[in-house]
Amino acid sequence: MEQKPKYSITFRILRALGISLSPRSYGNMSFGRLLGKTLVYWKNEILQKIARHSMLLAPLNARTLRPMLHRWRGVHVGKRVIIGTDVIIDSVYPKKIYLGDGVILTNRVMVLAHNRDLSKYHPGLKIQDLGYIVKDTIIEDEASIMIGATILTGVRVGKGAVVAAGSIVNKDVRPYTMVAGIPAKEIKQFDYPEGYSPDMDI
Repeated sequence: MEQKPKYSITFRILRALGISLSPRSYGNMSFGRLLGKTLVYWKNEILQKIARHSMLLAPLNARTLRPMLHRWRGVHVGKRVIIGTDVIIDSVYPKKIYLGDGVILTNRVMVLAHNRDLSKYHPGLKIQDLGYIVKDTIIEDEASIMIGATILTGVRVGKGAVVAAGSIVNKDVRPYTMVAGIPAKEIKQFDYPEGYSPDMDI
């Protein structure tokens, strides 16, 4: 006979109140740990909302205020990063997001580090009962993410790559390429012009 899983008192009380949380992620969590996690989440949400819509220090906020606020949230933000308005960077796992030097996130970009694990989903099961897949999402130096694009969990966008507007990226992007579409596919490779040498930049 299959034994029913044992959940913490906190989890059972929340379930009785009609609050649905993933048993896999929260089933054995103590009240103290849940409270701590909730406070961190609230802090991240507040900073995220300020970063998304703030007009303070305009027009410098894309280069100063927003990168600073996301660093406070735990996002790994490199030097000279530009973050446009209404950008969403994972609220639950900001520490899993890495933005290299010179990265550009234009308006309404979304960068995620977690999503529901649907590998065992089937009829009769509630989506909210499933756990999460959590992975590092990395945007390397000098990459540019154009308006409204979404970078999904665990993707690595290579150095100098360009993600076209409105794209949804679910696979790694090679350095110095351009991807576009849903799902995003490579449409261009950026090469050195004829007669050009990298030494010319020195």
